[in-house]
Amino acid sequence: MPSKEYIIEHVDDYNAREIADYIKAGIVTFDELCDEAGSYFASDVRREVKKLLAQDTNSVKEEPDTTTPADPVPDDVPDDNGDYDDDETYNATSLKDDIDWLWKDGADENEIYEHILSRCKNNVRDEVLALMEEDSNVIPAATLRILCEKKIIRPKDLEGIGINRKFISSMMGQVQRASFDLPEKLDKINKRPTTEVYFWGIPDSGKSTALGAILSTAYNGSVAHSMSMDNDCQGYGYMTRLSNLFKRDDEVIALPEKTVTTATYEMSFDLEDNRRRTHPITCIDLAGELMRCMYKQDAHENITDEDRDALDTVTNILIENRTKNRKIHFFVVEYGAERRKYDGIAQDVYIDAAMNYINRTGIFKKETDTIFLMLTKADKIKAEGSTMQDVLRNYIRKNYQGFYNRLETLCREYEINDGKVEIIPFSLGKVCMRYYCLFDDSAAKRVVQLLIDHCKGFRGGIRGRWERKIKG
Repeated sequence: MPSKEYIIEHVDDYNAREIADYIKAGIVTFDELCDEAGSYFASDVRREVKKLLAQDTNSVKEEPDTTTPADPVPDDVPDDNGDYDDDETYNATSLKDDIDWLWKDGADENEIYEHILSRCKNNVRDEVLALMEEDSNVIPAATLRILCEKKIIRPKDLEGIGINRKFISSMMGQVQRASFDLPEKLDKINKRPTTEVYFWGIPDSGKSTALGAILSTAYNGSVAHSMSMDNDCQGYGYMTRLSNLFKRDDEVIALPEKTVTTATYEMSFDLEDNRRRTHPITCIDLAGELMRCMYKQDAHENITDEDRDALDTVTNILIENRTKNRKIHFFVVEYGAERRKYDGIAQDVYIDAAMNYINRTGIFKKETDTIFLMLTKADKIKAEGSTMQDVLRNYIRKNYQGFYNRLETLCREYEINDGKVEIIPFSLGKVCMRYYCLFDDSAAKRVVQLLIDHCKGFRGGIRGRWERKIKG
Protein backbone atom coordinates (compact mmCIF):
# COMPACT_ATOMS: atom_id res chain seq x y z
CA MET A 1 0.00 0.00 0.00
CA PRO A 2 1.30 3.51 -0.77
CA SER A 3 1.77 6.01 2.06
CA LYS A 4 -0.60 8.87 2.77
CA GLU A 5 1.96 11.39 1.49
CA TYR A 6 2.42 9.49 -1.76
CA ILE A 7 -1.36 9.30 -2.36
CA ILE A 8 -1.76 13.03 -1.75
CA GLU A 9 1.14 13.92 -4.05
CA HIS A 10 -0.07 11.57 -6.83
CA VAL A 11 -3.84 11.79 -6.37
CA ASP A 12 -4.33 12.69 -10.03
CA ASP A 13 -2.80 9.33 -10.98
CA TYR A 14 -5.59 7.35 -9.26
CA ASN A 15 -9.19 6.73 -10.28
CA ALA A 16 -12.15 7.30 -7.92
CA ARG A 17 -12.41 3.63 -6.99
CA GLU A 18 -8.77 3.43 -5.92
CA ILE A 19 -9.01 6.63 -3.88
CA ALA A 20 -12.18 5.46 -2.13
CA ASP A 21 -10.48 2.18 -1.22
CA TYR A 22 -7.50 4.05 0.30
CA ILE A 23 -9.88 6.19 2.35
CA LYS A 24 -11.80 3.13 3.58
CA ALA A 25 -8.51 1.48 4.48
CA GLY A 26 -7.72 4.44 6.74
CA ILE A 27 -4.56 5.50 4.88
CA VAL A 28 -5.88 8.96 4.06
CA THR A 29 -9.08 10.90 4.64
CA PHE A 30 -11.31 12.71 2.18
CA ASP A 31 -10.66 16.02 4.00
CA GLU A 32 -6.89 15.55 3.81
CA LEU A 33 -7.09 15.07 0.07
CA CYS A 34 -9.24 18.19 -0.33
CA ASP A 35 -6.94 20.25 1.91
CA GLU A 36 -3.53 19.12 0.69
CA ALA A 37 -4.04 17.95 -2.90
CA GLY A 38 -6.17 20.95 -3.85
CA SER A 39 -7.09 21.15 -7.52
CA TYR A 40 -5.14 17.96 -8.28
CA PHE A 41 -8.08 16.20 -6.59
CA ALA A 42 -10.40 17.06 -9.49
CA SER A 43 -14.02 18.01 -8.81
CA ASP A 44 -15.52 15.17 -10.89
CA VAL A 45 -13.31 12.62 -9.10
CA ARG A 46 -14.35 14.09 -5.73
CA ARG A 47 -18.01 13.64 -6.59
CA GLU A 48 -17.45 10.06 -7.65
CA VAL A 49 -15.42 9.30 -4.50
CA LYS A 50 -18.20 10.72 -2.32
CA LYS A 51 -20.76 8.54 -4.05
CA LEU A 52 -18.61 5.47 -3.51
CA LEU A 53 -18.03 6.34 0.13
CA ALA A 54 -21.74 6.88 0.70
CA GLN A 55 -22.03 3.09 0.91
CA ASP A 56 -20.31 3.43 4.28
CA THR A 57 -21.65 6.52 6.01
CA ASN A 58 -18.86 6.43 8.56
CA SER A 59 -16.18 6.84 5.89
CA VAL A 60 -16.74 10.55 5.34
CA LYS A 61 -16.74 12.81 8.35
CA GLU A 62 -19.78 15.07 8.47
CA GLU A 63 -18.82 18.72 8.61
CA PRO A 64 -20.66 20.99 11.08
CA ASP A 65 -22.74 23.85 9.72
CA THR A 66 -20.66 26.94 10.36
CA THR A 67 -22.61 29.23 8.03
CA THR A 68 -22.84 32.79 9.31
CA PRO A 69 -24.84 35.70 7.93
CA ALA A 70 -22.97 37.42 5.12
CA ASP A 71 -23.33 40.65 3.23
CA PRO A 72 -25.78 40.57 0.31
CA VAL A 73 -24.31 39.20 -2.90
CA PRO A 74 -24.97 41.09 -6.15
CA ASP A 75 -27.64 39.91 -8.54
CA ASP A 76 -25.01 38.73 -11.02
CA VAL A 77 -23.94 35.83 -8.78
CA PRO A 78 -24.54 32.56 -10.66
CA ASP A 79 -27.48 30.47 -9.44
CA ASP A 80 -25.32 27.34 -9.34
CA ASN A 81 -21.67 26.59 -8.83
CA GLY A 82 -20.74 25.37 -12.25
CA ASP A 83 -19.26 21.91 -12.30
CA TYR A 84 -19.72 21.29 -8.56
CA ASP A 85 -22.53 19.56 -6.68
CA ASP A 86 -24.72 21.93 -4.68
CA ASP A 87 -24.05 20.06 -1.44
CA GLU A 88 -20.26 19.92 -1.82
CA THR A 89 -18.28 21.86 0.77
CA TYR A 90 -15.01 23.55 -0.20
CA ASN A 91 -12.25 24.85 1.98
CA ALA A 92 -9.91 27.83 1.54
CA THR A 93 -7.02 25.67 0.35
CA SER A 94 -9.04 24.31 -2.56
CA LEU A 95 -10.22 27.76 -3.61
CA LYS A 96 -6.67 29.05 -3.28
CA ASP A 97 -5.44 26.39 -5.71
CA ASP A 98 -8.22 27.26 -8.14
CA ILE A 99 -7.28 30.95 -8.12
CA ASP A 100 -3.63 30.07 -8.55
CA TRP A 101 -4.38 27.96 -11.60
CA LEU A 102 -6.65 30.63 -13.11
CA TRP A 103 -3.93 33.24 -12.58
CA LYS A 104 -1.19 31.12 -14.12
CA ASP A 105 -3.50 30.28 -17.03
CA GLY A 106 -3.93 33.97 -17.85
CA ALA A 107 -7.48 34.49 -16.57
CA ASP A 108 -8.42 38.16 -16.14
CA GLU A 109 -9.77 39.81 -12.99
CA ASN A 110 -13.40 39.36 -14.01
CA GLU A 111 -13.01 35.63 -14.62
CA ILE A 112 -11.40 35.17 -11.21
CA TYR A 113 -14.14 37.30 -9.62
CA GLU A 114 -16.88 35.19 -11.20
CA HIS A 115 -15.17 31.99 -10.08
CA ILE A 116 -14.94 33.22 -6.49
CA LEU A 117 -18.66 34.04 -6.51
CA SER A 118 -19.59 30.67 -7.94
CA ARG A 119 -17.50 28.82 -5.37
CA CYS A 120 -18.36 30.80 -2.26
CA LYS A 121 -22.04 31.49 -3.04
CA ASN A 122 -23.64 33.42 -0.15
CA ASN A 123 -20.53 33.44 2.03
CA VAL A 124 -18.26 35.39 -0.30
CA ARG A 125 -17.14 38.05 2.16
CA ASP A 126 -16.07 35.65 4.90
CA GLU A 127 -14.37 33.24 2.48
CA VAL A 128 -12.42 36.02 0.74
CA LEU A 129 -11.26 37.58 4.00
CA ALA A 130 -10.28 34.18 5.47
CA LEU A 131 -8.31 33.40 2.32
CA MET A 132 -6.52 36.77 2.30
CA GLU A 133 -5.76 36.52 6.01
CA GLU A 134 -4.13 33.14 5.41
CA ASP A 135 -2.17 34.35 2.37
CA SER A 136 -2.41 37.98 1.26
CA ASN A 137 -0.91 37.11 -2.12
CA VAL A 138 -3.73 34.81 -3.29
CA ILE A 139 -6.29 37.09 -4.93
CA PRO A 140 -5.00 39.60 -7.51
CA ALA A 141 -5.48 43.31 -6.82
CA ALA A 142 -7.82 43.92 -9.76
CA THR A 143 -10.20 41.19 -8.54
CA LEU A 144 -10.13 42.56 -4.98
CA ARG A 145 -10.96 45.98 -6.36
CA ILE A 146 -14.05 44.55 -8.08
CA LEU A 147 -15.09 42.92 -4.81
CA CYS A 148 -14.73 46.32 -3.10
CA GLU A 149 -16.61 48.16 -5.86
CA LYS A 150 -19.45 45.63 -5.56
CA LYS A 151 -19.40 46.29 -1.78
CA ILE A 152 -18.89 42.58 -1.04
CA ILE A 153 -15.84 43.54 0.99
CA ARG A 154 -14.53 46.92 2.11
CA PRO A 155 -10.97 48.27 2.13
CA LYS A 156 -11.33 48.55 5.91
CA ASP A 157 -11.99 44.79 6.05
CA LEU A 158 -8.64 44.13 4.38
CA GLU A 159 -6.87 46.44 6.78
CA GLY A 160 -8.62 44.63 9.64
CA ILE A 161 -7.00 41.31 8.70
CA GLY A 162 -3.54 42.83 8.72
CA ILE A 163 -2.95 43.93 5.12
CA ASN A 164 -0.69 46.96 4.88
CA ARG A 165 -2.62 50.15 4.11
CA LYS A 166 -0.11 50.97 1.36
CA PHE A 167 -1.12 47.86 -0.58
CA ILE A 168 -4.80 48.72 -0.16
CA SER A 169 -4.24 52.28 -1.39
CA SER A 170 -2.35 50.97 -4.44
CA MET A 171 -5.16 48.51 -5.15
CA MET A 172 -7.92 51.14 -4.94
CA GLY A 173 -5.78 53.65 -6.85
CA GLN A 174 -5.25 51.16 -9.69
CA VAL A 175 -1.46 51.55 -9.77
CA GLN A 176 -0.51 50.32 -13.24
CA ARG A 177 1.94 47.58 -14.15
CA ALA A 178 4.69 48.02 -16.73
CA SER A 179 4.58 46.00 -19.93
CA PHE A 180 7.33 45.15 -22.42
CA ASP A 181 7.48 45.09 -26.19
CA LEU A 182 8.52 42.01 -28.15
CA PRO A 183 12.24 42.40 -28.96
CA GLU A 184 14.02 41.79 -32.22
CA LYS A 185 15.26 38.25 -32.69
CA LEU A 186 18.68 37.76 -31.10
CA ASP A 187 21.28 36.12 -33.35
CA LYS A 188 24.49 36.68 -31.41
CA ILE A 189 26.01 38.39 -28.38
CA ASN A 190 27.76 41.51 -29.66
CA LYS A 191 29.64 42.79 -26.62
CA ARG A 192 33.35 41.86 -26.45
CA PRO A 193 34.78 41.23 -23.99
CA THR A 194 32.00 40.49 -21.51
CA THR A 195 30.83 37.81 -19.14
CA GLU A 196 27.59 36.32 -20.46
CA VAL A 197 25.12 35.57 -17.64
CA TYR A 198 22.22 33.34 -18.72
CA PHE A 199 18.95 33.05 -16.82
CA TRP A 200 16.96 29.87 -17.49
CA GLY A 201 13.44 29.27 -16.19
CA ILE A 202 9.97 28.10 -17.19
CA PRO A 203 7.07 30.61 -17.42
CA ASP A 204 6.08 32.15 -14.06
CA SER A 205 9.30 31.02 -12.37
CA GLY A 206 9.95 34.61 -11.25
CA LYS A 207 12.99 34.85 -13.51
CA SER A 208 12.26 38.22 -15.11
CA THR A 209 11.15 39.98 -11.92
CA ALA A 210 14.25 38.63 -10.16
CA LEU A 211 16.34 40.10 -12.98
CA GLY A 212 14.53 43.41 -12.54
CA ALA A 213 15.40 43.47 -8.84
CA ILE A 214 19.04 42.57 -9.59
CA LEU A 215 19.43 45.22 -12.30
CA SER A 216 17.71 47.87 -10.16
CA THR A 217 20.06 47.12 -7.28
CA ALA A 218 23.09 47.20 -9.58
CA TYR A 219 21.92 50.57 -10.93
CA ASN A 220 21.20 52.30 -7.61
CA GLY A 221 24.83 52.22 -6.39
CA SER A 222 24.28 50.33 -3.14
CA VAL A 223 26.68 47.52 -4.13
CA ALA A 224 28.45 48.53 -7.33
CA HIS A 225 29.81 52.06 -7.58
CA SER A 226 28.08 52.67 -10.92
CA MET A 227 26.35 50.95 -13.83
CA SER A 228 26.75 52.05 -17.45
CA MET A 229 24.26 50.51 -19.90
CA ASP A 230 25.09 49.76 -23.54
CA ASN A 231 22.43 51.43 -25.67
CA ASP A 232 23.23 49.31 -28.72
CA CYS A 233 22.32 45.93 -27.17
CA GLN A 234 19.14 44.20 -28.37
CA GLY A 235 17.33 44.47 -24.99
CA TYR A 236 18.32 48.04 -24.10
CA GLY A 237 14.74 49.25 -23.63
CA TYR A 238 13.84 46.22 -21.54
CA MET A 239 16.98 46.70 -19.41
CA THR A 240 16.34 50.39 -18.71
CA ARG A 241 12.75 49.71 -17.65
CA LEU A 242 13.75 46.82 -15.38
CA SER A 243 16.63 48.72 -13.79
CA ASN A 244 14.34 51.59 -12.81
CA LEU A 245 11.52 49.39 -11.52
CA PHE A 246 12.52 48.52 -7.95
CA LYS A 247 13.09 51.22 -5.37
CA ARG A 248 14.86 50.98 -2.04
CA ASP A 249 12.45 53.24 -0.17
CA ASP A 250 9.16 52.24 1.45
CA GLU A 251 7.12 52.67 -1.73
CA VAL A 252 4.77 50.05 -3.16
CA ILE A 253 5.94 48.77 -6.55
CA ALA A 254 3.66 47.28 -9.16
CA LEU A 255 5.45 44.24 -10.55
CA PRO A 256 5.60 44.20 -14.37
CA GLU A 257 3.24 42.22 -16.51
CA LYS A 258 4.43 38.88 -17.84
CA THR A 259 6.97 39.04 -20.62
CA VAL A 260 6.20 37.36 -23.93
CA THR A 261 7.21 33.78 -23.16
CA THR A 262 8.97 33.30 -26.51
CA ALA A 263 11.12 36.45 -26.14
CA THR A 264 14.84 36.44 -25.25
CA TYR A 265 16.45 39.72 -24.16
CA GLU A 266 20.13 40.69 -24.29
CA MET A 267 21.17 43.32 -21.70
CA SER A 268 24.77 44.56 -21.74
CA PHE A 269 26.31 46.95 -19.24
CA ASP A 270 29.49 47.77 -17.34
CA LEU A 271 29.55 47.54 -13.56
CA GLU A 272 32.22 49.59 -11.80
CA ASP A 273 33.06 48.17 -8.39
CA ASN A 274 34.21 50.15 -5.38
CA ARG A 275 37.88 49.55 -6.34
CA ARG A 276 37.14 51.27 -9.67
CA ARG A 277 37.54 48.08 -11.67
CA THR A 278 35.07 47.74 -14.55
CA HIS A 279 33.16 44.47 -15.07
CA PRO A 280 31.60 44.13 -18.56
CA ILE A 281 28.48 41.96 -18.20
CA THR A 282 25.72 40.76 -20.53
CA CYS A 283 22.60 39.29 -18.89
CA ILE A 284 20.48 37.13 -21.16
CA ASP A 285 16.86 36.60 -20.09
CA LEU A 286 16.13 33.41 -22.01
CA ALA A 287 12.59 32.83 -23.27
CA GLY A 288 10.33 31.32 -20.62
CA GLU A 289 8.88 29.03 -23.24
CA LEU A 290 12.30 27.67 -24.16
CA MET A 291 12.30 24.63 -21.87
CA ARG A 292 8.83 23.66 -23.06
CA CYS A 293 10.01 23.98 -26.67
CA MET A 294 12.91 21.64 -25.90
CA TYR A 295 10.45 19.13 -24.44
CA LYS A 296 8.16 19.41 -27.47
CA GLN A 297 11.09 18.81 -29.78
CA ASP A 298 12.23 15.71 -27.87
CA ALA A 299 8.64 14.41 -27.63
CA HIS A 300 8.06 15.02 -31.38
CA GLU A 301 5.10 17.25 -30.61
CA ASN A 302 3.84 20.09 -32.78
CA ILE A 303 6.17 23.10 -32.66
CA THR A 304 4.83 26.51 -33.68
CA ASP A 305 6.78 29.16 -35.55
CA GLU A 306 7.20 31.05 -32.26
CA ASP A 307 8.54 27.89 -30.61
CA ARG A 308 10.98 27.48 -33.46
CA ASP A 309 12.17 31.09 -33.07
CA ALA A 310 12.81 30.52 -29.34
CA LEU A 311 14.86 27.39 -30.09
CA ASP A 312 16.71 29.09 -32.95
CA THR A 313 17.72 31.95 -30.65
CA VAL A 314 19.37 29.77 -28.01
CA THR A 315 21.00 27.67 -30.75
CA ASN A 316 22.40 30.81 -32.38
CA ILE A 317 23.85 32.43 -29.27
CA LEU A 318 25.15 29.30 -27.53
CA ILE A 319 26.11 27.07 -30.47
CA GLU A 320 26.19 28.51 -34.01
CA ASN A 321 27.42 32.03 -33.15
CA ARG A 322 28.92 31.19 -29.78
CA THR A 323 31.51 33.67 -28.50
CA LYS A 324 34.65 32.98 -26.49
CA ASN A 325 33.32 35.15 -23.66
CA ARG A 326 33.21 33.55 -20.21
CA LYS A 327 29.74 32.33 -19.21
CA ILE A 328 27.64 31.92 -16.05
CA HIS A 329 24.27 30.14 -15.89
CA PHE A 330 21.43 30.68 -13.41
CA PHE A 331 18.63 28.11 -13.35
CA VAL A 332 15.59 29.77 -11.76
CA VAL A 333 12.94 27.65 -10.01
CA GLU A 334 10.01 28.89 -7.95
CA TYR A 335 10.02 27.55 -4.40
CA GLY A 336 6.76 25.74 -3.63
CA ALA A 337 5.68 25.30 -7.27
CA GLU A 338 6.96 21.76 -7.75
CA ARG A 339 3.44 20.41 -8.32
CA ARG A 340 2.43 22.98 -10.89
CA LYS A 341 1.79 21.67 -14.39
CA TYR A 342 1.79 23.27 -17.83
CA ASP A 343 -0.30 21.58 -20.50
CA GLY A 344 -0.61 18.65 -18.08
CA ILE A 345 3.18 18.24 -17.77
CA ALA A 346 5.03 18.81 -14.48
CA GLN A 347 7.78 21.45 -14.56
CA ASP A 348 10.52 18.97 -13.65
CA VAL A 349 9.81 17.23 -16.98
CA TYR A 350 10.49 20.48 -18.84
CA ILE A 351 13.63 21.09 -16.79
CA ASP A 352 14.80 17.58 -17.62
CA ALA A 353 14.23 18.28 -21.32
CA ALA A 354 16.48 21.34 -21.02
CA MET A 355 19.15 19.18 -19.43
CA ASN A 356 18.89 16.71 -22.33
CA TYR A 357 19.44 19.60 -24.75
CA ILE A 358 22.41 20.89 -22.74
CA ASN A 359 23.98 17.42 -22.65
CA ARG A 360 23.37 16.83 -26.31
CA THR A 361 24.81 20.15 -27.46
CA GLY A 362 27.65 20.41 -24.92
CA ILE A 363 27.05 24.10 -24.27
CA PHE A 364 28.64 23.86 -20.80
CA LYS A 365 31.76 22.19 -22.14
CA LYS A 366 33.70 25.40 -22.79
CA GLU A 367 33.93 28.89 -21.28
CA THR A 368 31.51 28.10 -18.42
CA ASP A 369 32.72 29.30 -15.03
CA THR A 370 29.79 28.83 -12.66
CA ILE A 371 26.29 27.36 -12.47
CA PHE A 372 23.80 28.57 -9.85
CA LEU A 373 20.39 27.22 -8.87
CA MET A 374 18.21 30.14 -7.78
CA LEU A 375 15.01 29.51 -5.82
CA THR A 376 12.59 32.44 -6.04
CA LYS A 377 9.89 33.25 -3.46
CA ALA A 378 12.24 31.99 -0.76
CA ASP A 379 10.51 34.34 1.71
CA LYS A 380 8.04 31.48 2.16
CA ILE A 381 10.81 29.79 4.14
CA LYS A 382 10.78 31.22 7.64
CA ALA A 383 14.48 30.66 8.23
CA GLU A 384 17.84 32.32 7.71
CA GLY A 385 21.51 31.50 7.34
CA SER A 386 22.56 27.87 7.65
CA THR A 387 19.00 26.84 8.57
CA MET A 388 17.76 28.36 5.32
CA GLN A 389 20.41 26.40 3.37
CA ASP A 390 19.36 23.17 5.10
CA VAL A 391 15.73 23.79 4.13
CA LEU A 392 16.71 24.52 0.54
CA ARG A 393 18.89 21.41 0.26
CA ASN A 394 16.09 19.24 1.67
CA TYR A 395 13.62 20.84 -0.73
CA ILE A 396 15.86 20.17 -3.73
CA ARG A 397 16.56 16.63 -2.51
CA LYS A 398 12.83 15.91 -2.29
CA ASN A 399 11.64 17.57 -5.50
CA TYR A 400 14.54 18.12 -7.93
CA GLN A 401 17.32 15.74 -6.88
CA GLY A 402 17.73 14.22 -10.35
CA PHE A 403 18.06 17.64 -11.98
CA TYR A 404 20.51 18.82 -9.31
CA ASN A 405 22.59 15.65 -9.66
CA ARG A 406 22.85 16.14 -13.41
CA LEU A 407 24.03 19.72 -12.93
CA GLU A 408 26.66 18.57 -10.45
CA THR A 409 27.80 15.85 -12.84
CA LEU A 410 28.32 18.44 -15.58
CA CYS A 411 30.23 20.66 -13.16
CA ARG A 412 32.57 17.82 -12.25
CA GLU A 413 32.98 16.65 -15.84
CA TYR A 414 33.79 20.12 -17.19
CA GLU A 415 35.59 21.34 -14.03
CA ILE A 416 33.07 24.11 -13.36
CA ASN A 417 33.19 25.84 -9.96
CA ASP A 418 35.05 22.94 -8.31
CA GLY A 419 32.27 20.54 -9.26
CA LYS A 420 29.67 22.36 -7.15
CA VAL A 421 26.28 23.95 -7.84
CA GLU A 422 25.49 26.73 -5.40
CA ILE A 423 21.86 27.09 -4.28
CA ILE A 424 20.77 30.73 -3.94
CA PRO A 425 17.56 31.79 -2.14
CA PHE A 426 15.90 34.83 -3.70
CA SER A 427 13.06 37.05 -2.56
CA LEU A 428 11.65 40.39 -3.67
CA GLY A 429 10.43 41.22 -0.18
CA LYS A 430 6.73 41.43 0.70
CA VAL A 431 4.49 40.71 -2.29
CA CYS A 432 0.76 41.23 -1.85
CA MET A 433 -2.29 40.84 -4.12
CA ARG A 434 -0.18 39.02 -6.74
CA TYR A 435 1.70 42.03 -8.10
CA TYR A 436 2.22 44.73 -5.46
CA CYS A 437 5.56 44.68 -3.68
CA LEU A 438 7.37 46.38 -0.82
CA PHE A 439 10.88 45.70 -2.03
CA ASP A 440 13.59 44.24 0.18
CA ASP A 441 16.89 44.47 -1.71
CA SER A 442 18.94 42.13 0.51
CA ALA A 443 18.69 39.11 -1.83
CA ALA A 444 19.33 41.24 -4.92
CA LYS A 445 22.41 42.76 -3.26
CA ARG A 446 23.88 39.30 -2.74
CA VAL A 447 23.42 38.46 -6.42
CA VAL A 448 24.97 41.75 -7.59
CA GLN A 449 27.99 41.00 -5.40
CA LEU A 450 28.14 37.50 -6.92
CA LEU A 451 28.27 39.08 -10.38
CA ILE A 452 31.11 41.38 -9.34
CA ASP A 453 32.99 38.47 -7.76
CA HIS A 454 32.56 36.09 -10.73
CA CYS A 455 32.75 38.43 -13.73
CA LYS A 456 36.14 39.54 -15.04
CA GLY A 457 37.13 43.08 -14.02
CA PHE A 458 39.42 45.51 -15.83
CA ARG A 459 41.43 48.43 -14.53
CA GLY A 460 40.63 51.94 -15.64
CA GLY A 461 42.66 54.20 -17.90
CA ILE A 462 44.87 53.31 -20.84
CA ARG A 463 46.04 50.07 -19.26
CA GLY A 464 42.47 48.87 -18.76
CA ARG A 465 41.51 49.73 -22.35
CA TRP A 466 44.51 47.78 -23.57
CA GLU A 467 43.50 44.76 -21.43
CA ARG A 468 39.97 44.87 -22.89
CA LYS A 469 41.30 45.02 -26.41
CA ILE A 470 43.48 41.97 -25.84
CA LYS A 471 40.58 40.04 -24.24
CA GLY A 472 38.10 41.07 -26.93
